Amino acid sequence: MMKIGVIVEMLRQPLRDGIRTAAEIGCQGIQTYGINEEFNLLDRTPAEARELAKYIRDNGLELVSVAGDMPGHGYTRAAEAPERIAKVKTIIDMALEMDCRIITNHIGVVPTNPEDPEYAVLLDALGQVTSYAASRGSAIAIETGPERSTVLQRLLKDVNSPALGINLDPANLAMVQNEDAVEAVNNLSGSIIH
Repeated sequence: MMKIGVIVEMLRQPLRDGIRTAAEIGCQGIQTYGINEEFNLLDRTPAEARELAKYIRDNGLELVSVAGDMPGHGYTRAAEAPERIAKVKTIIDMALEMDCRIITNHIGVVPTNPEDPEYAVLLDALGQVTSYAASRGSAIAIETGPERSTVLQRLLKDVNSPALGINLDPANLAMVQNEDAVEAVNNLSGSIIH
């Protein structure tokens, strides 16, 4: 069953007010950012994460995913990848404290040429992140948009991890790639997890 949800920060309210508003407008689930000014999971304790999860449940909502985005180039820069991998692992752990198993991720623009050196860096980083996610019973959902669905299709095959899927954002596909969402769904069917 499809659930109606909202990225709670998009309501432009303090986090707890946004959670209440999401419930009041009839949402069933929310997504929140793992790294944000008000409730940064990298700076919180597991107890604080569990308390926020209880607040979400007490408002009749489900935390369906946590956005584990890294600003900039995702995992495509070798010098930045180790720190970003470590941060996403922490976000995975903290999301689990909140009973959430899906981490959405902007991974950087996937090179169209698999021989591009950045592609090898990306494959290695995603291998590490998805291996960790799988060991914890979680999944990484790649945000669509910067590349066509066929490029993501190849990436999924090359990483070959059950803990890697797609966070389908049809608006991004249309705005950035002018790609038809139905075509993207057909190309990525079986891999869409959020």
